[in-house]
Parts: sequence; C-alpha cells; structure tokens
Amino acid sequence: MKSLGAKAYRFSISWSRVIPLGGRDDPVNDKGLQYYVDLVDELLANGIQPMVTLFHWDLPQGLHDRYGGLLNKEEYVKDFVSYSKLMFKTLRSKVKFWITYNEPWCSSVLGYSIGQFAPGHTSDRNKSKVGDSSTEPWQVGHNILIAHGAAVKAYREEFKEKDGGVIGITLNGDWVEPWDSEEPKDVEACERKLEFAISWFADPVYFGEYPASMRKQLGDRLPQFTEEEKALVKGSNDFYGMYVSFTPNFVITDRLTLSGTTTVPTTSSTSQPKPTPRTLLATSNSSSKTNMATQSAPRHSRPGFVRTPSASASS
Repeated sequence: MKSLGAKAYRFSISWSRVIPLGGRDDPVNDKGLQYYVDLVDELLANGIQPMVTLFHWDLPQGLHDRYGGLLNKEEYVKDFVSYSKLMFKTLRSKVKFWITYNEPWCSSVLGYSIGQFAPGHTSDRNKSKVGDSSTEPWQVGHNILIAHGAAVKAYREEFKEKDGGVIGITLNGDWVEPWDSEEPKDVEACERKLEFAISWFADPVYFGEYPASMRKQLGDRLPQFTEEEKALVKGSNDFYGMYVSFTPNFVITDRLTLSGTTTVPTTSSTSQPKPTPRTLLATSNSSSKTNMATQSAPRHSRPGFVRTPSASASS
C-alpha cells in the first residue's frame, strides 16, 4: 500500500476474533487483540492512517445462540458497547477514525428479511424455518441504531478528548431517479426508495426520527424511539460515511395497480427503448457515486462527508 501512495486504510475488526463468544463477561482473546495492535502500528509506521470499523456483518455466533443476537435490544446493546470500549481502550489515540457499523441495511434486510446474510432469517420457508420478514428487519435496524448511539456516547465521554478521534456510521444505498421526472408518483416513489434505504438510518441520526414515509407504510411494525433512545441516537455522527459503488436505478410507479413501485436499472445505451413497468434491464452507469454525494448531502447536513470503500473483516 505504501508503494501505491496510500494515505489511509480502512479495515474491519472481527468481533469474534477478540471476544470469541462475544459477551461482555466472556474471555478476551489477547492474541486476537494483539493482531490489530500490530496491524495499526505497521500502518502508522508506513505513514498510513487506519480507519477502523467495529461491525461488518459478523456477529459472534455465541450471542446469537445465547439470546437471539441483534433481535435482543437489551442484551445486544450492552455487549456491543463493551466490545467497542475494549477496542477504543486497546487502540487509543493510534486510531483517529472510528466507524461503528458498516452498511446496517445489509445486516437488517439481507440477514432478517431476504435470508441471504447470517443468520438467514426470512419468511420464505423455502429458505429458512425461522424468521419474520415483516417485523424482524425493522427491529434489527432499530437495535443497531441504539447500539451505535450508545457506542458513540461511550467514545465521546471516555476517549474522544484524550485520543482526538472522530466516530460515525457508514451507510449504503443505490442511487435512484424517477423514470418520468414529470410524473409526481414516480418522483414520490423515487424519494421513498431512498428513504427506505438510506434515511432509515440517517434520519434518526440527524433528526431523531424515522422518515414519515416509513412510518406511514410500516405502521406499528416500525419501532418507536423512547425519549432516552432519541437523545442517544440524534447527533451521533462526527461525519457522514457513505459506501457507494452501485448502479443507479430508475424507479417507476406500478402503472397497473398504482399500489407499489418497480425499480428499473438504467442502461448504458441511450438507444435502448424504455422498458414497460415490471421489466428489468441490465445496466452500467457510474454517475450514482456523484449523485449520492451531492444529493444526499443537503438532507443530512454534517461536518464532514467520507466515502468509505469496502472493508471486509480482517480474519
């Protein structure tokens, strides 16, 4: 990396590497901790700034077995904060950039709705015997936000002044545009798509509430923040982290029923005829990166915008 002129390197801690069973009262793996100390020291010795992510989709199996993992707000938040504080204390001022969660949408939706990521929960009984896609992803997303806010609070109160770092969360999402910019329903559907992907997590961090479109569509399935939780989550970002590497999509209101939306990937060919509703086309278009940065920024004002490339858990 030094030979390439890299000035920063983002990597993710494997929670189960440093606390194999995951819990706040479980034994720490000192060799696992030392691995990350050595990694950070080597980066700094070569003039490369470490950017550390605490959670990149890999919940310790022990916590899932013990109390249901991300579905258990009371226990999970305590264990995540304890793990986070262990890493803050171990790496201290050597790390100036901390990220609590990488792409929480993936953990919530792919893990607890589609069943693609661990633990594979879904309502699709052809894939899994357990899971409720109508409720679990929203509860998991809520619990992640609470855990994020609690970890940020711990860092700010116990480490930030001495260590001089910043801390935030990294989100993800596909850039979308209305299929017909003059069709109000397409414009509304496009905004709703962005809200369900990005604002789901960003709005609570910056405004203290979920988007109105989510509350309207999900009703009681979307958890409510207590006043204490709202205070914990709102303002819990020193920077806005965004992972953008996706193809932009056109969003079109379902013309047949007007009850939903259809996401239509864009095409690189301007001669490609417009697809009819419910038709998907292959695509290749990199403009999403610029659009995401420039268009998402005004809604979620922040002191800094960081585009965070992929960083798999180091194991």
